Amino acid sequence: MNPLFEEFFSLLRFSLGIDAEGVSRVLTAEEWQWLHTQAKRQCLLGVLYKGIEKLPAEHRPPRDLLLRWSFEANNIATINARMNETAAKLTRMFADRGARTVILKGQANARLYPDPSSRQAGDIDILVQGGRKRVIPLLKEMDLTEGLENTDFSDIHAHLKSELFGGVTVEVHYDATYNNSPFSTSRMLKYLDGELAKPGAVKTIQTGAAPAPGDATEGFNVPPATFALVMQLSHLMRHFYSEGVGLRQLVDYCLLLRNSTEADRAQVSAQLKNCGLWQMAGAVMWMMQRVFRMPQELMICPPDPWRGNQLFGNVVSGGNFGRYSREHNLPTFLRWLADRIRPLKRFRFCATESLWHEARYIRTFIQYIPKRIKHRKISVRKVH
Repeated sequence: MNPLFEEFFSLLRFSLGIDAEGVSRVLTAEEWQWLHTQAKRQCLLGVLYKGIEKLPAEHRPPRDLLLRWSFEANNIATINARMNETAAKLTRMFADRGARTVILKGQANARLYPDPSSRQAGDIDILVQGGRKRVIPLLKEMDLTEGLENTDFSDIHAHLKSELFGGVTVEVHYDATYNNSPFSTSRMLKYLDGELAKPGAVKTIQTGAAPAPGDATEGFNVPPATFALVMQLSHLMRHFYSEGVGLRQLVDYCLLLRNSTEADRAQVSAQLKNCGLWQMAGAVMWMMQRVFRMPQELMICPPDPWRGNQLFGNVVSGGNFGRYSREHNLPTFLRWLADRIRPLKRFRFCATESLWHEARYIRTFIQYIPKRIKHRKISVRKVH
């Protein structure tokens, strides 16, 4: 591993307000360029720029890179404002139909950052309560499904067309998440539904914009920490078995832990094995210790060094969702082969998830056959 990663982690902790020291020495222009490249790969440009602003002048990047970094951070802030507006709009749209919603991950996590506008946004995931049988008819009633095919509706969400929301990609969830194992998924979803049903558990985040007359809320709803810690751990595990995990998702989890209560963490800890997340939790806690220097009292289980090292290697080599990994850039057939080999490599990490991952792949492959035929694209990979 490049020793500059330690400077990267140090700057990240400084930017998040965890450490008092940013970088340990004056870095060269080439070293700052390397840090910028890693920040881009990990989708942390905005977060690290907030730390750079607080560095002494002699410790900052060269002027041309600093200006470019500033421009990128301002763009991230602008996009965040638009994402918040869209999240609030979606919340009002569904509230007008009597549907309860919460925003998952992204904009819900952003509010926990020292500067919420610094988190690099992806898409908007909104959970509409009521289950698939209620939510899909509701989407059709709201004219949000035009042009969508059956394969645009996954097990847990409908992927809406971005042009409906000014270029913002929206996934409407009827279930919050899933593991590869259907059995642990069933237990986990039962727990998550129970957490949302508790009185006062769901909070409304104000976006700063004045509501229009008749609007049900000024902002968007976020789930409780007990929900988010379990749901996002499942999300991390699923991506660890597929594309890969990025550091941005681990920053999110770090901030969730730091903003949770002791009672929240104790409750989540008691659910990990029941939800099939014990092994992943151990790996993530090791990452919390290794990268963020998190004390044991903020963790939900003991760190697992062996599994943590596997996760660490995946994060630093692949970047955000593994997009910069060697496997991601292989030719189609070789990438498909790597995707089939990966669960075998993960077998000792969690045997149950490895086996069910391949079972899900076979089912999805069969499900997409009609779409492949329609588009005349016969491939071993999924058609989007």
